[in-house]
Amino acid sequence: MRTTQPHLLEMRTGEKMKLNLHTHSVKSDGVFTPEEVVKIQRDDGIEAMSLTDHDNVSGIDEAIRAGEKYGLKVLPGIELSCYSVCEIHILGYNFDYKNPDFVQELENVKDLRRQRINKTVDKLHALNVPFDDSALDFENANLGRVHVAKEMVRQGIAKTVSDAFYQYLGSGKKAYIPGYRLRPMDGVKLIKKYGGVAVVAHPVYIPKDKLELLVAGLVPYGLDGLECYYSTFNETDTKRFLSLAAKYNLITTAGTDLHDANLYVSPTYDCTRVDMRSLKKLGL
Repeated sequence: MRTTQPHLLEMRTGEKMKLNLHTHSVKSDGVFTPEEVVKIQRDDGIEAMSLTDHDNVSGIDEAIRAGEKYGLKVLPGIELSCYSVCEIHILGYNFDYKNPDFVQELENVKDLRRQRINKTVDKLHALNVPFDDSALDFENANLGRVHVAKEMVRQGIAKTVSDAFYQYLGSGKKAYIPGYRLRPMDGVKLIKKYGGVAVVAHPVYIPKDKLELLVAGLVPYGLDGLECYYSTFNETDTKRFLSLAAKYNLITTAGTDLHDANLYVSPTYDCTRVDMRSLKKLGL
């Protein structure tokens, strides 16, 4: 089910559109409310955006209302946390996020996240790390490693969130627990099942020798696109991903992966380069 906002600005043939199709709020691991995210984008001149919280759609309605308030188009979105040979995230847009069956399937995904965090905390205790988990909200379906990392910083166990991942929580580290998550093909299938557009997020984080195999394997399941313009990509990255997208006839998207005010954006990042075919596929 596509949410339309006909009174908002629309794309005009031949013009560029300033996009941010990858943002996060407090509904997952961001620090801003959905409305604050929208306002930040408006202040940055963004014309169309998507709130893509991890495995969560509870902020979408607030974001859409804020889009109407501030005058920019907001696409329903999500970032599904999947795992195969590594962490692989699938962005979804314009799916029927209010469908009861979808909501139930998403609850099943959230249960996998809960299992992982419980095991992570158990591992920290087994390592005799003096971590007090009483401040963690285990009823929060969006509880993730970043919340554990922030609490480790607060308790003086790690200097920074990055330090917590480097010492304990990151892949291969002492307290790392493999993701209990969807497979990438199941993530794509879930988005497609409810009428959405499925896109591989930040492909730079996928090993070079695995990326094309992944893309080729996901196309038969309905993969639509590749995030070719991303906040940290250099021009070489962007060209590589554009070439791969063209080879498999995929659309391209742009996003900064906003979580907080400390976002780094590469000098070569340009969110207006998404082509007309991709904009049309996204309903823009």
